[in-house]
Parts: sequence; C-alpha cells; structure tokens
Amino acid sequence: MNRMKIVPLIPAFAFILCACQNKKVNPYENNLGIVPEHLAQIDTVNFTKIEFADSLKSFGTVKSGEPVLLKYKFRNTGRTVLYINSVYGNCGCTVADYPKQPIMPDEEGFITVTFNTKDHPGYNRKTITVTSNTSNGTTHLLYLTGQVE
Repeated sequence: MNRMKIVPLIPAFAFILCACQNKKVNPYENNLGIVPEHLAQIDTVNFTKIEFADSLKSFGTVKSGEPVLLKYKFRNTGRTVLYINSVYGNCGCTVADYPKQPIMPDEEGFITVTFNTKDHPGYNRKTITVTSNTSNGTTHLLYLTGQVE
C-alpha cells in the first residue's frame, strides 16, 4: 500500500532534481557582507576567461561634435563567474558603460563606448581598458579608431 503512494511521486521528484541541476549558481554570493566581485578578484586559482568578438572597431569618418557609440561583444568562455571590475578610456572624451552584474559561464554581454568627437579633429585612436577576474589577463584593451572632420 505504501509503495502505491510513492510511485506517483517519482516523476515529480525527478523533475525537481533536474531543475535544480540546470540552475546556474554564483559561487561568490555570500551572507558575510563581502562583495562578490572582491572575492572573485582574489580567487586567482578559479579565474575565468573572456573572449571579445572584436577588440578593434573603426567608426569611419564623422563630423566634429557627432558622438560615436560602439558596442564590444564579449563572452565568458571560462568555467566560473565573470566580473568586470572597471572599464575606462584613455581620455575624458571616451566613456564606457558595462554590465555590473555577474556574467555566468557561456553567457554574453556588451561594453558600450561613447566617444565625444568635439575638439578631436583628425585621425583618432582611443584605448579602453577593461579589468576583470580573468586568467587570460586581468587587463584587456579595446580600441576605437576613426577620422573626425
């Protein structure tokens, strides 16, 4: 009689077990008040990897004063959570926006860069520095180039 009560529960139990295994978990989340990004940055043994689709972008020729907006696509190709700690340009004319939330393994994201072309006539080559918890270099360089008329 007890066996008859348990048999219908087996599929439900199997579903719950499979659902739990597919959930991506951030190993740096904690209840200690420690910022997860800081833990990831010091856990050098478990650094992840980042891969950019294109680290050099050309915006062609634009008129002075026209803002240039470029997106750099990346993927977390490692086995642990990716944190982008900072993204900054080599001058105040280049401003970047990046994901502040953790990027799980095999997930993609974008770094958006805005270049203010005012007072930058001629050929321009700007460098954007990305710091993260990655074993293929904790610092990555992105470039944008173009002509300002």
